[in-house]
Amino acid sequence: MKIDLNKYILKLKEENILLSYRLTEKIEIEGITFDSRQVSQNWAFIAIKGLTSDGNKFIEKAEEQGSSLVVYSSKEKSVKTNSILVTDSRKAGSILACLYYDNPSSKLKVIGITGTNGKTTTSTIICDVLNKSGIKCGSIGTLGYSFDNKETISHSRTTPDFVELNAILASMVKQDCQAVVMEVSSHSLVLNRVHSIQFDAIGFTNLTQDHLDFHKDFESYFNAKKMLFDIAFNQKAFAVINTDDQYGKKYYSEFNGDKISYGSQAISDYQISDIRSHDKGTAFTLIEQKSNNNLQIVSNYYGLFNAYNLTLAHLICNKLYGSITPKIYSSLKKTSGRLEYIESKSLAKVFLDYAHTPDAVQQVITTLKETKAKRLITVLGCGGNRDQAKRPLMAKRATLLSDFVIFTDDNPRKEKNYSIIYDMVKDLSSDNYIIIRDRKRAINTALDIAKSDSIVAILGKGHEDYQEIGDRKTPFSDKKVIQDFIHVEKAENRLHVDLDIINLFDLVEKHNHEFDWSKIDIPDQYIENISTDSRSITEKSLFIALKGDNFDGNNYIDSVLENTEEAFAVGTSDIDKTNYLKVEDSLEFYGILAKRYLSIFDLTKIAITGSTGKTTTKEIIANIIRESSNVLVTRGNENNYIGLPRTIFRAKANQSYAVLEIGTNAPGEINYLSNIIKPDYAIITSVDQAHLELLGSLEGVYQEKTDIFRRELKAFLFPGDNILFDEFKEDFYKNFGYSLGQKESNDFTYEVTQFKNDSFELSINNSSYEVNCPIPYFAHNYSLAITLAKLLGLANYTITRGLSNQLKLNNRMSFASKDTNIFIVDCYNANPASTKAAIDFWSNYKKEKKHVAILGDMLELGTQSLELHKNIGKQLTLIKDKVVYSVGRDSINYLANKHFDNVESFLSENLINDFKDCVVLIKGSHGIHLEKIMEKIDAVSFV
Repeated sequence: MKIDLNKYILKLKEENILLSYRLTEKIEIEGITFDSRQVSQNWAFIAIKGLTSDGNKFIEKAEEQGSSLVVYSSKEKSVKTNSILVTDSRKAGSILACLYYDNPSSKLKVIGITGTNGKTTTSTIICDVLNKSGIKCGSIGTLGYSFDNKETISHSRTTPDFVELNAILASMVKQDCQAVVMEVSSHSLVLNRVHSIQFDAIGFTNLTQDHLDFHKDFESYFNAKKMLFDIAFNQKAFAVINTDDQYGKKYYSEFNGDKISYGSQAISDYQISDIRSHDKGTAFTLIEQKSNNNLQIVSNYYGLFNAYNLTLAHLICNKLYGSITPKIYSSLKKTSGRLEYIESKSLAKVFLDYAHTPDAVQQVITTLKETKAKRLITVLGCGGNRDQAKRPLMAKRATLLSDFVIFTDDNPRKEKNYSIIYDMVKDLSSDNYIIIRDRKRAINTALDIAKSDSIVAILGKGHEDYQEIGDRKTPFSDKKVIQDFIHVEKAENRLHVDLDIINLFDLVEKHNHEFDWSKIDIPDQYIENISTDSRSITEKSLFIALKGDNFDGNNYIDSVLENTEEAFAVGTSDIDKTNYLKVEDSLEFYGILAKRYLSIFDLTKIAITGSTGKTTTKEIIANIIRESSNVLVTRGNENNYIGLPRTIFRAKANQSYAVLEIGTNAPGEINYLSNIIKPDYAIITSVDQAHLELLGSLEGVYQEKTDIFRRELKAFLFPGDNILFDEFKEDFYKNFGYSLGQKESNDFTYEVTQFKNDSFELSINNSSYEVNCPIPYFAHNYSLAITLAKLLGLANYTITRGLSNQLKLNNRMSFASKDTNIFIVDCYNANPASTKAAIDFWSNYKKEKKHVAILGDMLELGTQSLELHKNIGKQLTLIKDKVVYSVGRDSINYLANKHFDNVESFLSENLINDFKDCVVLIKGSHGIHLEKIMEKIDAVSFV
């Protein structure tokens, strides 16, 4: 192709970048490139000194390959072929490309959109609006380039290099395009990719932190964007500027050309007002201040920030081509990867977005929160070898605005993925996140844990169909992962969500000590099971080494790690292994890990404590909830430091509630366990004389138990007949603290209105309930459960069905029969209140039978133990026609018919063989082991 080199030289002189030239009369140029590897015969080579390499070093190679012209900037170079020496080879190359392709931008209406966020969406809207208005328009930007809303052709940069850009524009001219809208990045302005382009209009969206790895500081970033305004002024293009943005205000004030401002304030030329969301998008009013004309825009784009993008698009189109029909905005082409709704098999609604700056993350999440979804889950990462300063800002905004966040890989490039994530999470103080470095696994996890009333936002990569790891671009599409998602059932003994090992390091970093992240190597390893028992450790398990009274788990770490290559261990010993992490306190770490794991799941959490009845109340509540929802329930004795985490690690995504029992025998335990759970609802069943050995007194028990209430709760229930709780009847607690008892002064009053052999009728605030239980002193526990169910908003039929289920309590007022004998077994726990209640019930149950009681010690009563056991003895003296056997030490004060020091002594006399037609109560603390009696009896449970 012939180029008028005289015209080219003249242009270089006009721009004052020409130093010298040496040209023959006839030069054929058949192509232009700045990559010496692409040079062919008669091609022009532009030698550019780039960020990582200097094209001037490859001039000889270009000459060898047949270059007909070299444009260069190094005065030290001696060029043999036709050459032009310039001060700026980028500008010179841009001018040459423009001439080579016959100045294509002059034959189109060129619209340039710049800013940090919103460029792609605004460009997409402009292109679609113009095409639907009969004006053939092309687009160039992050998504690629396209003509007339046809297939998009991808390219590597938001704004192509000057050769590719002019080639694309020339092809658009051939396709009879009348206009083109292009995203103009700050990189392209600094690197002069658009130097020779003739703009007719420019638009500014906003300016927030981004690309500081390239621009070094925000002022440089600001000045880079300003270059487009300088170009527009010189070319007499008009500018449309968002003046709600503080930097937009500055651009507007400094731009002396034709300009239009828009924003939410009345001082703008066009005011955005009355923004409102609807089922399919956003509507707003656009007020032209000069004429006071109002335009109603109803769009299928979501969110406040899209009202700004729509306004910018409308003002540019309207200024260039006259009135645009507002109806167009209700059926616009959606922008790929920009708040894009993706169909999937997840229960939740899933949105994909390119948000990769703090402001964009905030805008997208804020928009999605407007949908009033119950839970918003965000998946987010940051790119490697890019602006590090924005990483913690993005993470903080995500955790602040989302209900739960999964931090993951974006494009790690040449950085270690855990170093990137460390930059994100190091300053976070919240617990509503986990880390899953594998992006596919992270997305699938988010989709799996989401429920039907949730929204999942997958942020960062948007439309991209690759992932940059090291020097390679590996095929990867967030959209495809979402579309291919399938629910996978997890085994009962496995964690529902496998834990990336990096979570352990993050937790230790925040609670124990700092790591030098540049010197550690965190393996790509995932945990499928967590245990404190070294015997249960298998591959992909985490062993938490705890030190107990009889065993120290740290002594088993070496054998665990030697026998299971893919296991990981946490302990307090000094062990130099890659799959071991030392902590200051293994038990504390165990609880911290459980707290973090529990945050993964969307559970309404109910915490229950009390001196007596907490297990019973827990099981009644679980019976009711199971009628409508899946529920996580504390098993057995899992109500302490070790047991609670064990329960939590059984949580599943399909569960909607967690009913968690917490116990105590020392000050501070209730607060510690409650901090792990962070309950929504809390119940104290009773406060009695129990665990006095360390709690000291009844007042000490009260203070310890009520720690469960001293936190943010939706509601809590307490025994209102106990005067200790009067403080919670004050007005401050009126709307979330509820008393329950038999006195009329309570918020909820209950009474047993009818008693049958196997059930009783319960009235709560004049509503009646049939309870499938023969034990009327459980009325308080049932009343607590029913009241809680009401507070949860459960339907009456759900409550009724739950009450019809039998209460299955292992060794807690459970019933069994053998021959003509009935056994009432309550030997899991004992304190004065529960023992008195059990004796009262036993003595009145089936009075026609003989009554025998085997009563063990009530443990952990401290210095009051002797007196409290004597009180039970006094109660027993009032019961006629009974036989009592006592087992233990202090139970000798029961004044029984016969006393035994231990259960073995009792069993050795085979007294149970003499029981005929008896009601036998077996009651005592677990430490006395009265359950061994039932092991000797081949009894059949019937309640």
